[in-house]
Parts: sequence; structure tokens; C-alpha cells
Amino acid sequence: MLNKLRRLALQFLTIIAPVALLTACGGGGSGPSDLVSTTPTQSTLSITLAAAAASLNGGDSTTLTATVTDSSGKAVAGQSVALDFGSNLSGATLSSTTSVSDSDGKASVRYTAGASAGSDSIIATVTDGNGKTASASVSITVSASSSGSTLRVALAAASTSLNSGENTALTATVTDSSGAIVSGQNVTFAFGTNLSGATLSATSATSDSTGKVGVRYVAGANSGTDSIIASVTDSNGKTASASVNITVSASSSGSTLRVALAAASTSLKGGENTALTATVTDSSGSIVSGQSVTFAFGTNLSGATLSATDGTSDSTGKVGVRYTAGASAGSDSIIASVTDSNGKTASASVSIAVSASSSASTLRVALAAASTSLNGGEDTALTATVTDSSGAIVFGQNVTFAFGTNLSGATLSATSGISDSTGKVGVRYTAGASSGTDSIIATVTDATGKTASASVAITVTATATASTLRVTLTAADSSLNGGENTVL
Repeated sequence: MLNKLRRLALQFLTIIAPVALLTACGGGGSGPSDLVSTTPTQSTLSITLAAAAASLNGGDSTTLTATVTDSSGKAVAGQSVALDFGSNLSGATLSSTTSVSDSDGKASVRYTAGASAGSDSIIATVTDGNGKTASASVSITVSASSSGSTLRVALAAASTSLNSGENTALTATVTDSSGAIVSGQNVTFAFGTNLSGATLSATSATSDSTGKVGVRYVAGANSGTDSIIASVTDSNGKTASASVNITVSASSSGSTLRVALAAASTSLKGGENTALTATVTDSSGSIVSGQSVTFAFGTNLSGATLSATDGTSDSTGKVGVRYTAGASAGSDSIIASVTDSNGKTASASVSIAVSASSSASTLRVALAAASTSLNGGEDTALTATVTDSSGAIVFGQNVTFAFGTNLSGATLSATSGISDSTGKVGVRYTAGASSGTDSIIATVTDATGKTASASVAITVTATATASTLRVTLTAADSSLNGGENTVL
């Protein structure tokens, strides 16, 4: 009996003790006081956000830079940062809503103020591996008044994601405050951030009849997000800007080759020409010969032509082609590209500004070669055809011939000639002993002293099939009457 009472007492205590504990803690209800409270896990990341300028006029822009660190204060690279507006009273825009932190933990975007007055706030947010977020914000005060620019500019990239060495076209469009196209307006281009070590084919150019300006962006060797800013300044000295971001990936997928491209002149009138020279090197900077290089237009606002669309680098790593400006005003960009044995491409570009005006020649000339591929020592006929601006044949016109590039060591049978009744002038080209691409230029000058030119490229291969001998032929008398003779 005593043992039974002991068991009942133990059962009673087992049931009552938890109830008493709950009562002491405020009862057994289902309210919050019944729950065990723990401190939420905070993000392992921290972030700060700064603006290069905290006060802007409508249309102005500034760089926003977020810096990501870990709990010990060390920079965190490769971290995605999201950006958004907390408030947007001015009607502002961001060049991108995401950016990736670089080796210094920094991620940048471009903020462009809207047309209305107000205070905008921008928030940058990072999320750690546990899904926990950290945020920071910055405010920018915008004044919209008569001090704002009367111009507007938009900037777009054909591609916003590239590998190192790749390139893309950037196009700025200029309008006035009512949205009408503005031609003849100078546009400047600059980097907001340049984490990849990128280059631009030009830092300024003039808007064409459609309000557009084109330049070429070539990605650098490093990973990162680059921002490019296009700016216009009105007659009151007020500036409007726009920007675009391009993300660059640097990896083993990059080309093992490098190429540089230069123009002998970057400012021409319609019909004029200049030499373009590409130089090919490997990743260590050593010259690469025998490498195929292709040439193409990034933009061709003038209606320009190239003497060749490809060529092979010579013993100095160089390839030359001839650019002839078109009849229209505008900025043309030309791209030289090389592809390595892994199929990876590297590119470079150059821009040429073309002015088309009454200074253009009233004449036109075309130049053709019977063959554009020869072995050393072989020859081919070059024929220039002269017309006026309406396309009518012009005879009795002097035409001069010269080399734009002469990598093979070639010769011409004459450096000038007079157009015949069909408007044609013929000379003979003889390839030199070295491999390379030669360009030959034919030029005519009108009665006002204005010139027009055309060019053709000939690729020369120096091989064992080429003769080691040369022959020349001369006449004792080069002028005869009918029936007379001379010794050759």
C-alpha cells in the first residue's frame, strides 16, 4: 500500500511541475510570452554606399560606389550588389540595377538625375551565403531649373557582357528638351569606372543627321564592370549625361593574341584617305608574324570604304589597309580582329571623323586590280576609272598612283597617267619578294584643287615558287612613227 502511494505521488509531481513552471512564466496561453526568444542571425557581410556628388542639376550624373566587406572589415570580391531607389522624386535613372564587387570590394553604377526637383535616395543591398541581407543608402538632392541643360543624351551598347579583348559598339543619341534630333553636336565619352582596363576608339565625336554618334569599346584584360559616360554641353555651358555598364569576364577563355590599330590621320574630308596599320602581338608583347587580321566597320556614317577586309601580319607584326572617307559627314570606326589557335578573338578599333562639305572634289575615281593575290615577282594590271560627281566618264584627267603600304617591296610601272575616252588609266603592279599586303592609291585632282582617291589591296606570298631572277625590258627608242623600228 505504501509503495502504491509513493508511485501516485511521483506521477502527480511529474504532471504538476511543468504546469507550475508555465504558470510562473506567465501562464499556458498561446501568446508571444510563451515562446523562447533568440537574437536573429545577422548578415556576415557589411556594405557602404557613397555618391561622388550629393547635389546635382536635372540631367546631371554622378558615380555611386558600394563597398562590400566581411565581418572583419576585409574587402569581399565577386559579391553581387543590388541597387534600387528608396525614393525617386526627380525621375532619375540608374545605369544598372546590379553590379559585382571587384578585388577592392567596390561595385559602381551611374546615377543620372531626372528633370524634377527633389531628393532621391538609392539603396544598395548584398545577400550573404545564409540568405541574410545588409543594406546602405545615400541621398542626392536634385535642382531642376533654368540651369539644366537644354540637351538630352542617351547611350546604348550593342552588348553589355563581354570577354577580355572583345569589343562592342556604343551609340549616343542627342536630342533637345522636346525630344527633337540634334545634329552637329559634340559628344564626349569617358569612363565612370574602368575595372577591366578597357579602351575607347574615341573620346569625342559629332552627332550626325540622325543625332547619333558611334564609338567602339574594347574590353580590358581584367574582370569587372566598366561604366562609360556620354556627355553633351549646350550653348549655356550646361551639361547632360548618360551612361551604360559593360561587364567583362577575364578567364582562360581570353585570346592569347593582342592587336593594336592606328590611323595615320583621324580627321578627313569626304573622298580623302588614310593608312590604317594593325600590329599583332602575343600576350607577352612579342611580335606575331603570319597572323590573319580582319578589318570591318563598327560604324560607317560617312559611307567609307576599305581597300581590303583582311591581311596577314608581316615580319614586324604589321598589316596595312587603306581607308577612304565617304561623302557624308560623321564618325566612322574601324575594327581590326585576330583569332588565336583556340578560336578566341582579340580586337582593337580606331575612329575617323569625316567632314563632307563644298570642299569635296567634283571628281570620283575607282581602282581595280585584275588579281588581288600574287606570288613574289608576279604582276597584275591596275585600272583606274575617272567620273564626275554625276557618274559621267571624264577623259583627259591626270591620275596619280602611289603606295599606301608596300610590305612586299613592290613596284609600279608608272606613277601617273591620263584617262582615255572611257575614263580609264592603266598601270602595272609587280609584287616584291616579301610576304605582305600592299595597298595602292589612285588620286585625281579637280579644277579647284580638291582631290578624290580610291585604293586596292594586293596580298603577296613569297614562296619557293617565286623566281630568284628578275628581267627588265627597255626600248632604244620609245617613240616611233608607223613602219619605223627600234631595238629591245
